[in-house]
Amino acid sequence: MVILATWLVLACPSTPAQAKYGGGTGTAEDPYLIYTAEQMNTIGLDPVDWDNHFRLMADIDLSACARDGFNRIGRYSRSFPPGGVPFSGVFDGNGHALSKFTYIVDVRELLPDSNDYGDWAVGLFGYVKGTTAEIRNLRLIDPNVCPATTCTERFAYVGALAGRLSSGSITDCCVEGGRVSGDSYVGGLVGSVGNGMVVRCHTTCTVTHTDDRPLSAGAATGWSIGGLAGSCDGHVSHCHATGAVRGRDAVGGLVGFNSLPVSAVSDSYATGEVSAESHVGGLVGWNYDTIRDCHATGNVSGGECVGGLAGYNAISDTTIERSYARGRVSGPNFVGGLVGGNNGTVRHCYATGQVAGTKVVGGLTGFNGGSIVASYATGEVTGNDHSIGGLSGNSGKRDEIIACYAQGDVRGTRYVGGLLGSGGGTVRHCYATGAVFGKEHTGGLTGSACDAMNACFWDVETSGLEVSANGTGRTTAEMQDFWGYMLAGWDFVWEMRNGTEDVWQMNCDRPTYPKLAWQEEAVVGDFVDPEGVDFRDIAFLAVHWLDPLAFPCDGADLTFDARANTKDFAVVARSWRQGVRKVIYETTLDTCPGWTVEGQWQFGRSLGLGGAEHGNPDPVGGCTGANVYGVNLNGDYHVTVDGPQYLTAGPFDCSAYHDVELQFARWLNTDQADFVEATVQVSNDGTSWTTVWAYAYTEGELTDGAWKTVVYDISGRADHRGTLYIRWGYKIKDADAWALSGWNIDDISVFGYR
Repeated sequence: MVILATWLVLACPSTPAQAKYGGGTGTAEDPYLIYTAEQMNTIGLDPVDWDNHFRLMADIDLSACARDGFNRIGRYSRSFPPGGVPFSGVFDGNGHALSKFTYIVDVRELLPDSNDYGDWAVGLFGYVKGTTAEIRNLRLIDPNVCPATTCTERFAYVGALAGRLSSGSITDCCVEGGRVSGDSYVGGLVGSVGNGMVVRCHTTCTVTHTDDRPLSAGAATGWSIGGLAGSCDGHVSHCHATGAVRGRDAVGGLVGFNSLPVSAVSDSYATGEVSAESHVGGLVGWNYDTIRDCHATGNVSGGECVGGLAGYNAISDTTIERSYARGRVSGPNFVGGLVGGNNGTVRHCYATGQVAGTKVVGGLTGFNGGSIVASYATGEVTGNDHSIGGLSGNSGKRDEIIACYAQGDVRGTRYVGGLLGSGGGTVRHCYATGAVFGKEHTGGLTGSACDAMNACFWDVETSGLEVSANGTGRTTAEMQDFWGYMLAGWDFVWEMRNGTEDVWQMNCDRPTYPKLAWQEEAVVGDFVDPEGVDFRDIAFLAVHWLDPLAFPCDGADLTFDARANTKDFAVVARSWRQGVRKVIYETTLDTCPGWTVEGQWQFGRSLGLGGAEHGNPDPVGGCTGANVYGVNLNGDYHVTVDGPQYLTAGPFDCSAYHDVELQFARWLNTDQADFVEATVQVSNDGTSWTTVWAYAYTEGELTDGAWKTVVYDISGRADHRGTLYIRWGYKIKDADAWALSGWNIDDISVFGYR
């Protein structure tokens, strides 16, 4: 249905002005009451009423208004009246819903004093402005806001609820389902947030740019697209978006473009999959100000400046802090688990997802042109060219990385390092613990020499490397020792020696790695890892009660006063029942669980066959016991172009859990990624699948010669979900693929926190 977007179009029959609403006088004490679609549609006819108060009194279906058009409330204009006529009043949704709001534009609307054509400020409320303007407590269900496929003009500042929020606030509102699309400044809730606030709002709709229309010459499209807001010049807080988002540039799962001068995104998250050509992030595409206490868990893919949380942290004044990303991130250049390109400050952050790219690829940031402080990355990092690092692919000579670590395996071609691929600057008090694979300029810590490096270390056991351009090699036990971090100046909770900011926490009596103090899963006092703080930890504390300790951190001393006493008991009490990790499902494959198999997948005893010409053979037996699930247990996989073929497990019930992870033992030998595809995917319905890991290296094979336990964060698809499916896949993509022994998996478990 094509709807004409004219100045005063009445879509539904309306009553005379004196009876156009369901009661009230429009004051704060006696607002206009809205009961019907007719009354709702009448608001847009009379700008005189747009500074009054309204209250929605019932759920309303607006589908009847789609025939001739809905009258937008508030109009933006560049000529007369100057700035247009905004809605400056208060609309209280009163907890009710407006369903099936549809606005489809197929007109040429000239914007006065401008060369731009098209329709600007499109939504239920087109234009909202005023220090006391407010939209609150309103739900939109299954809206459809987009240009018609025949529309050749620009369609900008588009949101289901509001096109432009220049000032005022939107609070406690949501968009559930539906779709929103346009050319620029497009958001699921609001197209553009100016000097205003969006608080406690969420969206589940799909948001895209409209690239399938014959736009007139010079009409830009695909810029500033976000799951909640296309752009933000104000404040977005305590909001979330879960729908898929697609655009071209400055595209984010929550906000596309977080702009100057005082914009901030805080206490918010996004879980949808996000894709764009450049400057694309799981939460924010292009950041010019502040992101604080946020996270993103959806997969992110793009071309340049691709990040799990933010695509581009643009200038020296921009800050990202106390935030994390868990999705898989992929793209050609400047790809990072948290930020694709960082020119500002990243502090007290982490990333856990797999990162795959071509060049300048890092577990936390693709390139660093600013500061990275007290942050870490644990995801596997793969790059098919140069500058590949477990924490950052590249860092500038005037920039710094301080008190950080990287834990994931790193694979690249040249300038490959467990912490940093290439570059220089100041690097101090940093660690790298992952396995490192490279062909040229490869090191356990750095791929090329840094100008200023101090007190940095890599694990000579897990990395497989005895040399590095910088740093000092240590054993795994030394890398997991609390005192190494303390002596390097890391600021831990409860200790005073290294500062009072309390950045890190770590149980000093068992081998582990530090976690950030604000992380819920990092619990001080959980001596018996990883089952959470309970009576076993009380018993452990009792064993060491009042022991005269020679050094802090012996026994159960959590407060670093050289004695286990009531102060330590207080710490344990504060963390009581926190961090309780539970097994949702586990199997060692002693018996066949009856999972669905396709192609060459088999269940049975692994006999150590295959690997005659390339790679290693299958294992002799499983990681535990004799049985495995594997691809052709009688030898190498067949190389006829085919697939993908899957082993599918589930469904599993994760409805009572959060921070869900998948763990299994892997023995995998497969050809390089452009010949054979190997993947791990998850789904909630068995139809729509999300890739959590894929072999991405196109310059060499993956050849496990021993069992390797891997852990993948699947929280984005599993947390609080009643249905979870998991599948392992392979696909022969090219007839010239080499035959290798393929997948073997064992000891599968799914666990999370209740």
